[in-house]
Amino acid sequence: MKRQLSVVFDINIWAAAILGPDSSYPYLAVVPPTSSNASADCLSLAFDGDRFKVFASPHVLKNLFRVLTKAGLSESLVKRALQDASDIVHFSGGSILEPLREAVYQKDHEDNLILDLTLASGSEVIVTLNQEFQSASGFKGIAIIPPKQFLNFAIRVQPD
Repeated sequence: MKRQLSVVFDINIWAAAILGPDSSYPYLAVVPPTSSNASADCLSLAFDGDRFKVFASPHVLKNLFRVLTKAGLSESLVKRALQDASDIVHFSGGSILEPLREAVYQKDHEDNLILDLTLASGSEVIVTLNQEFQSASGFKGIAIIPPKQFLNFAIRVQPD
């Protein structure tokens, strides 16, 4: 059995999948996804559960709650989105964990918290829309890439 790639989705990926253009949330596209919303397509592939494991933290979920609430989604839809995020993480074979605070390398405090999660989970990839954060790619061997680049790679990965 081959080892599965471990991945962390930045908060902006979760939010863009739900709030972004061409989002069909609460429905996910079939695998392989074909929408113009690369963030939603990342979630669709994660829900497939065969290509990679996704890791999240209470911090990610808390901030997703904040972003979705601020965007004006109903309380029931926000709760559903958080449950769906948790389900996607667990269905992919990943987990929700509370990492130790280690990273202090990025100017943006939130980016350091994502790095902490990545280091704690042993993930090799962070998927983010944040171009400044992407410039840190290669930090401790971690690829920090946009969702379209991740999709181009992940779609080619053959499930076990």
